Amino acid sequence: KEAERGRKEAEGGRKEEKMRRKEERMRRKEAEKNAFVKFQKGSVAPVLEIRDQSTSEPHERKSKKVDGELVEEASLVGSVVEQELSVLGIEKFDVTGKKSFFLSHLREQRDYLSWTNEVSIANFVKEICDDLLSATGLRAKSRPDIEIDRQRPDLWVVYSASGIPIGVIEVKIPGENKGINIMCSEYLHGQVFDYLMELQAFHGATDVVGLATTYDEWRAYVLKCDDTSCEKGDVRRVLDCSKVFKHDEEGIFEFIAGVFMRMARAVEHGKN
Repeated sequence: KEAERGRKEAEGGRKEEKMRRKEERMRRKEAEKNAFVKFQKGSVAPVLEIRDQSTSEPHERKSKKVDGELVEEASLVGSVVEQELSVLGIEKFDVTGKKSFFLSHLREQRDYLSWTNEVSIANFVKEICDDLLSATGLRAKSRPDIEIDRQRPDLWVVYSASGIPIGVIEVKIPGENKGINIMCSEYLHGQVFDYLMELQAFHGATDVVGLATTYDEWRAYVLKCDDTSCEKGDVRRVLDCSKVFKHDEEGIFEFIAGVFMRMARAVEHGKN
């Protein structure tokens, strides 16, 4: 009897320990859940404060071949026609209640972001974009290490499983180029045009979508192709674009998420 009683007591002790561990796991899980910052309706992005700014120009000149001749890429300018989001086919996507790793990490640190060069800004952009891609359910992510026909924007938006690109993101240092806000620069428009031309050729889609950003400001681009506008050597180099959205503008996250949804629709449903 004593042996039986001892066995039951030992068994009861093990059950109590098991319950205690289970409760501890539940408390820890709940604490982690509450620790995550979630996107709120109309929430805005943290401030990008200039700290230890580099001397890099907002647009770095690069060279590429055009009709067999080496020319400066910066000279390949483009132009834009600003359109309402509805004309561009972009609908803001509600991300309310979705977790943000980026904002969670920042909460315990500071309310501004410190940067030194374009790469550090691109890292911030990648983190917030990956959060928003996750929030849309697209199963996509941003990647900096992809090159298509020698075109390499700062970030490609790709499907996670296949690595197939669906959009481009070009990141710039905030500032002016020849006295003009970099987000309004014809050189930036030209860069985005070239990237979207490659994306259009890759998919054969009727339109493709990109983003340009300094993190402080964001703008969406749409390249719409017909039988003539996307021919090689087209001199118009015109893109439709949105207005420039500020990082602290209400609904900025919904706008960016909506652009990602538009990217996916363009390559999935915009086939010739």
